[in-house]
Amino acid sequence: MAKRMLINAFSMNCVSHIQQGQWVRDDTRQLEYNRLERWVELAQILEKGCFDALFLSDVMGLYDTYHAGPETSIEEGMQVPANDPALLVSATAHVTEHLGLAFTFAPQMST
Repeated sequence: MAKRMLINAFSMNCVSHIQQGQWVRDDTRQLEYNRLERWVELAQILEKGCFDALFLSDVMGLYDTYHAGPETSIEEGMQVPANDPALLVSATAHVTEHLGLAFTFAPQMST
C-alpha cells in the first residue's frame, strides 16, 4: 500500500514568525495578523490547495538573545505582538470542510 504524504501549513497569529522584516514589504499581509478576514482567506486557500492541516503556534515571552534584552525583538516585530491562536480555530473551521486545525496553547501565568 502506498503511503500518503500529509501537507501542513505552519503559522503564528503575530506580525512575523520566521520571516523577520518581511512586514515592511508593500505586498505583505503580515500586518493583517489581527484581522479575521486574513486568517479565513488563508484557511480557504489551504483547503483549495489540498493541504491537510493548518497548525497555529503560540508563543510565551520574547526573544532576548541579542544583547540580552527584548528590544530588538520588539523593534523588528519578531513574534510580538502575538494573539491567542485558539481564537482563530472556530472561524477557520466555519469556512472549511476538510482542513484540519491544530494549535498550541501557552497559558498565562499569574503571580
